[in-house]
Amino acid sequence: PRQAVTLARRAHELDAESWESVEALATALAATDQLTQAVELINAWTLENPEAAHDNATALRDSLQSRIE
Repeated sequence: PRQAVTLARRAHELDAESWESVEALATALAATDQLTQAVELINAWTLENPEAAHDNATALRDSLQSRIE
């Protein structure tokens, strides 16, 4: 799982505006019980890319948020 986070983080650094890179990194973070960081990542991406934000971002964020609470 930690290798997945490292690889996803590198991919995200190369293409930070891509939802796919955010989704991959958030999923990898969640797999290593870093749920808060995953939600923060999605929130930051949504704020920086409001025109690109979509239902998938909201659904993943809500799913992760429910696992925190």
